[in-house]
Amino acid sequence: MSEVTDTLAFLSQSRNRAEVLQLFQDNEQLDRYEIEEQVEASRRTVIRTLDALTEHGYVEDNNDKYRLTAFGSVLADSYQAFAEEAELAHEFAPFLTHLPDGVFDRDLRCLKDAELITATEGSPYAVLDRTLTIRRQASEIRELSPIIEQKSLAQLAQRIRDGEPVSVEVVLSESALEASEIHPDYQDDQQLVTQADQTDLYLASTEIPFLLCIADDTVAIGVTNDMKPHALVVSTNADVKQWAEQTYDAYQEHVQPIQQ
Repeated sequence: MSEVTDTLAFLSQSRNRAEVLQLFQDNEQLDRYEIEEQVEASRRTVIRTLDALTEHGYVEDNNDKYRLTAFGSVLADSYQAFAEEAELAHEFAPFLTHLPDGVFDRDLRCLKDAELITATEGSPYAVLDRTLTIRRQASEIRELSPIIEQKSLAQLAQRIRDGEPVSVEVVLSESALEASEIHPDYQDDQQLVTQADQTDLYLASTEIPFLLCIADDTVAIGVTNDMKPHALVVSTNADVKQWAEQTYDAYQEHVQPIQQ
């Protein structure tokens, strides 16, 4: 492990080393002058960088033409993947810090084009509002829900009253179901939703530590903080949808129907 740590330290301590190494991934070989044209560094810095990369066995000097070794190619790919995942981890920290470890087991790079919405003091309902927008036009909705929001329930009830073509499956945690049953503002809409032909409601056998909404081809994954919506990731990525469907199906295997 110390050799791996040393490699990461060697590349990360100098922006030029990683940048020059990445240049060779798109070019079979380059001379020093071509590298100087593409890197914002002095001639002396480029020379020192090439010498260091050559000394470590990442590149080789072939008559003043430099190219990656097989060792350097593997490390360049690995370092780039690490750097991309680390950057995404920081970008999605408001979401990831409230998601239990092991829940999302995909390469973080599948979130590269995902949208992140975070509740703030200035926009405390941003997560809920974005979720309502996703559901509003969807014809098929499958959802895992650790909490019930009145606006969400009211939206679904209104779509049913309006006769909109919508098919809904919702798996609720026990705490969410209990909260909705004792809250007077929920009861009329909950009764309508529970009895509607368009909806199937289920009780999960365990608590659900995150929100998952599959609305047609869009996936929304949400986390809470103090039982309030905190952050939401929205994606249409195929890998994310595959994870979402597998996760939903896994919960569906251990549910019981909620009947009114």
